[in-house]
Amino acid sequence: MSRPQSIKEDSSTQVVSEPVPVNKVFEPERFDSISVTRRILILVSLGLCSFLYAIEQTIVATSVDTIASKLAITGSITWITNSYLLTTTAFQPIVGRITDVIGKKALLLGELWIFIIGNIIAGSGNSLIQLVAGRLISGVGGAGLLSISCIIISDMTHERQRGSYLNFINVVFVVADAIGPLIGASFSEKASWRWLFFFNIPFGPFITLILFFVLHTNPPTCKITSFKQAATKIDLWGMFTLVSSLTLLVVALNLGGHSFAWNSSTVIGLLVGAFVAFVIFIVVERRVAVNPVIPVHLFTRWERRNVPIMVIARTLLFFHLFATTFYVPIFLGAVKQLTPIVCGALITPFLIMAAIASTITNHVASKFGHIRPLFMVSLVILPVGMGLMSTLDSSASIGKVVGYSLICGIGFGSGTQISLVIAQNGVELEYLPTVTAFVSSAPNLGGVLGVTIIGVIITGRVKSELQKLVPELASSLNYNDPLSLTSSGVSQDDVATAFSKGFRDGFLTLAGVAAFQFVICLFLRRIVLDDGSKLREVEESEKVIENKPKEQVEWLHWAIQFDNPLVYYQTTSETKMADHATSACPDCTSSTEKREIKPFYVSSGSDAEDRLAFFHILERLKTQKRTGWIGHKIPSPESISDHMYRMAVLAMCTSDQKLDISKCVMMAVVHDIAEAHVGDITPHEDFSKADKEALEAKAIHNFVHDMLHGSPAALRIEALWKEYEERETPEAKFVKDLDRFELALQASEYERDCSKQLQCFLEPSVPQIKHPEVRMWAKDLMEERGRRNK
Repeated sequence: MSRPQSIKEDSSTQVVSEPVPVNKVFEPERFDSISVTRRILILVSLGLCSFLYAIEQTIVATSVDTIASKLAITGSITWITNSYLLTTTAFQPIVGRITDVIGKKALLLGELWIFIIGNIIAGSGNSLIQLVAGRLISGVGGAGLLSISCIIISDMTHERQRGSYLNFINVVFVVADAIGPLIGASFSEKASWRWLFFFNIPFGPFITLILFFVLHTNPPTCKITSFKQAATKIDLWGMFTLVSSLTLLVVALNLGGHSFAWNSSTVIGLLVGAFVAFVIFIVVERRVAVNPVIPVHLFTRWERRNVPIMVIARTLLFFHLFATTFYVPIFLGAVKQLTPIVCGALITPFLIMAAIASTITNHVASKFGHIRPLFMVSLVILPVGMGLMSTLDSSASIGKVVGYSLICGIGFGSGTQISLVIAQNGVELEYLPTVTAFVSSAPNLGGVLGVTIIGVIITGRVKSELQKLVPELASSLNYNDPLSLTSSGVSQDDVATAFSKGFRDGFLTLAGVAAFQFVICLFLRRIVLDDGSKLREVEESEKVIENKPKEQVEWLHWAIQFDNPLVYYQTTSETKMADHATSACPDCTSSTEKREIKPFYVSSGSDAEDRLAFFHILERLKTQKRTGWIGHKIPSPESISDHMYRMAVLAMCTSDQKLDISKCVMMAVVHDIAEAHVGDITPHEDFSKADKEALEAKAIHNFVHDMLHGSPAALRIEALWKEYEERETPEAKFVKDLDRFELALQASEYERDCSKQLQCFLEPSVPQIKHPEVRMWAKDLMEERGRRNK
């Protein structure tokens, strides 16, 4: 089908058949707006998803020997446990992006049944291959159970609520993690090992029924109707390279020091392969992907630094958790000669304290909203606890072991859930699933790294000590198993001495890692959680103006438009507002016609065709006049592109060497680019501020992903536009001041040339200018205007 050479109001360009409802853009259902019964049912079902994910990690731990005995398995039985961890770690980071295509509820239910099918295969298995295959499949399903549950809760809560609701998922996770080994041991001894896997099956229909009828999520943001669109919209290469990288890494870490030496060609080859795959993944995301599975700009822009910092911090938090829960029982068995059941029971207080600390921290965060200080306190406590743990030896009492582990539990628990909330803070709803899934995948990777690295340190020191104490037996010992050491002729005192020193080295390393974690988190930007007041402010402002006379509403809206709260509050009384509106803006007129928002463009799947459609739509910026000047009957008023062009030249005129001038020029050129589709919407039209922002965000998404297919150039435009909207960087603040100054400059020129009084544009804009040089320009302009008026 041929395309018109330009996209004008009567364009025949392929579009959706109906305009997009403005107030339906990016507005998920909220817990506050649903009944208590529905809220409880949703939380219970999502909590059960978290329970299934967590218990699957540990329920097999105490039964591996039993399974191996029953099935006469002679191969590497560790893969019965590690296979589930392998696929959950590899697939968790990508589920967030897949929800954009399939939808959150549909994908969660799909993942649930993949998880159930995997357990059926494993539970009915009669060989190691079938058992591992079932565990690998259940891991693919498990990858989405926790992540998507967190994504759904994040969608349905504002930032202050979020920590408390997510903490419910976290507590369920901790409880399941703790009771998993006990349930596994009970099934193995009292029933059959197959019930380790069949145990999960009844939960599937129950959860499915609740979620199907009770949970209502937004439709997917990226609809796909053909295989051609799937190839364009889904970042298949990015997913493949990321999964490959994580798979190779986890396999290398599990084989190293066990099946193969760390310096073996197999382990080195796997690690090199993981690194190469990750490099390819980065290249694909930056240069190739249309809709990147992990948008690189979320991790490379300084104003978004909380996301990468929290990925590192959360990885290291679980580095500590897994290392502690794995090696403290080994220490108690080797040094204190306690039974495995008692060793496992003594780690439970650590987990309980972590859950209590998490609950208290999230309650405080939800009440006050200042979350960064709470997180930093947890990072101070954690290295202290790990340092105390390193002082334990054979003379330490059980009470001291438990007491020190409680301190570690406070440090870990206080930071575990709010780290996810910090990462989510300020992230647009469009990227919230991606960030949530990626940050939620950090625990598995942290666990693998923690157990592996601390294990190498502890085993290395144990080996070194025993080689000194019993050199004649050194070559025949299994240093990973304290019980085999004593049965091989090593005295219990020598084993206790060696493991005490190894344990000290391991936990000193953990203390150092915790201190490093504290240092990098000092760079977190300030965070104040929203309590839903932003939405309420918009609603209240609509109520305030609902019954006001027309002339009052116009001035009130103009004040809001130009970000001047002072004018807003000074003009709230009816008399003052009416007087101000009449005197300040005698020529003000407004259109009573409701603006019609054209349907959004639908991608044809062709790069060239969609790119040209974008080039054509830019013509509207040249021909569309700015609404404010039309309302004041300015003859031949400036267009949107006229405004942006002068701003770009103004940016080049600054002498501020601290600014990135090139970025400022580009930002000035794109800051109003969304108006090519939605037009120059003014606040006195029938759109709330939230509607306007959502509609412009939708337009940018349409340009970047449907027309320009997420190319690097398109993502640069999107990043510049979002940076301007967020107003956090010096460049964004400077360009906003140029926007205000250019408005005042143009108003002054129209006063001069058209004999108009346009102080209603000057008064709200000039006082808001903060940049010293632009403020000086504005001062010169106002002095010139004053001389002219005399």
